[in-house]
Amino acid sequence: MTPKFASVLLLVVFCALSGTALIGCTRGLALHRGVLDYDRAVSRAQAEMLLLNVARARYDRPLHFTTVTGIAATFEYRLDAALGAELVENPDLSLLLPSVATGISESPTASIVPIHGEDFAKRLLTPFEETKFAYFIEQGEDPDIILRLMASEILIGVGAQQMRYRNDPGRPEEYRSFRQYALHLAMLGQTNQLHVGPITYQQTWPIPPETDMALAEYVDVLEQGYELKSVPGKGLALTTEVAGRIAITNYALTALPNEERQRLQE
Repeated sequence: MTPKFASVLLLVVFCALSGTALIGCTRGLALHRGVLDYDRAVSRAQAEMLLLNVARARYDRPLHFTTVTGIAATFEYRLDAALGAELVENPDLSLLLPSVATGISESPTASIVPIHGEDFAKRLLTPFEETKFAYFIEQGEDPDIILRLMASEILIGVGAQQMRYRNDPGRPEEYRSFRQYALHLAMLGQTNQLHVGPITYQQTWPIPPETDMALAEYVDVLEQGYELKSVPGKGLALTTEVAGRIAITNYALTALPNEERQRLQE
């Protein structure tokens, strides 16, 4: 092996190693960039679609939503090395030409599904579950913002004395009262006086003395979360902890006796 050929061979090896190192460095960067770019693209599409549907609703046009259910991207990293020769008339002047090429290719596949039909109508018309409201409050969100987005109206009073305040700017007087009540709840939240959570209480079922239950039946009931207690003047009873409706109060419900919490739930 001539010194010239050996030096060229070492150059090819050095270039190949450099290309491998380059791919190793860019592999993670390409993946990181791809994930963030896809996330930004989907978020931007959803935001623009929401604004578009606001405009459609403003002019009584039908709403239309499309969702991206999944994105699958394949990243391919390539490294090509070659050694070529260029011959001239003088053999001593022949040139060995090394070449190294690297490349990264990306092949994304996105699944875009229009939302329509009965399921879409249910998603639009079905009210939010009250547990979702409690969840957002637990995460520290502003009650005023949550109510303005989720609530259609606030009802004050009982029976014939009930007043209705709609979350509708088209009804200025009602909308002003709605905002005032929502802001009042927000103020209570900012001063740590707002309590949002389920009404928990102990439910009791007395066991008549003449009831004949086998030991296996008692064990089965206890395994379902019930407790067997002795109630003064009533004998044995089954009790369990019940989580009822979501209540919004300016005091802790646990301060109330069990009977009052039951009446509040009813």
